[in-house]
Amino acid sequence: MDQNITNKILSRIYGLCRGKVFTPKDFLDLGSHETVLQSLSRLAKEGKIRHLLRGVCEYPAFSRLLNAPADPDTDAIAQGIGQNNVDKSVPATLRGKIDLTECNRAVREARYVTSWIYEIIKQLAAEDQSLNA
Repeated sequence: MDQNITNKILSRIYGLCRGKVFTPKDFLDLGSHETVLQSLSRLAKEGKIRHLLRGVCEYPAFSRLLNAPADPDTDAIAQGIGQNNVDKSVPATLRGKIDLTECNRAVREARYVTSWIYEIIKQLAAEDQSLNA
C-alpha cells in the first residue's frame, strides 16, 4: 500500500517543473500524513527529491553547466512554504489591521516580493479602495 502511494506521489512530482518546492500537505489527498512523510523520505533517500527544510522538499533542477543539481531557488522555497500557510483568513486579518494609506504604501514597496504575496497585497488595496469609494 505504501509503495503505491509513493508511486502516486512520485508521478505527481514528475508532473511538476524542476525546481518546484512542495510540502507534505500537497499530497495528503493520497494518504495519511505519516504515510506521505515516509514516502517523501524514501524518495529523498533514492535521490529523486531533495529535503530542504523540515517538511519542505524540492524536485531539484539540474544545471547542465555544473553537471549537477542546481541550488534551490529561494523564491520557490518562500512560495512553497508561504502559500501552504496562507488561507483566506490571513488577508481578512490584514485587512482589519492596516488602513488604506498603509496598504497603498505596501503595494508600492512590494516590487521585490514573490508574485503571490504581491497579488495578496494588491487584492487588499483594491478592496480597501472600493470600500472607501
